[in-house]
Amino acid sequence: MSIQQVLDAIPTDAKEPLVKDILFPQFFQALGFVDREYYPEYPTGQGGDSVDYAG
Repeated sequence: MSIQQVLDAIPTDAKEPLVKDILFPQFFQALGFVDREYYPEYPTGQGGDSVDYAG
């Protein structure tokens, strides 16, 4: 499925968790990452700070 098809499948009123579950795996795959090469809520080392994803 292309990124455009994934975007078209996301409802306009979708909440962030749904967008994350639908879009992010396809997005990272399009960038060349495979499973386990990207990590959600990756800690930055700055206390409790984290980034949404790191690859």
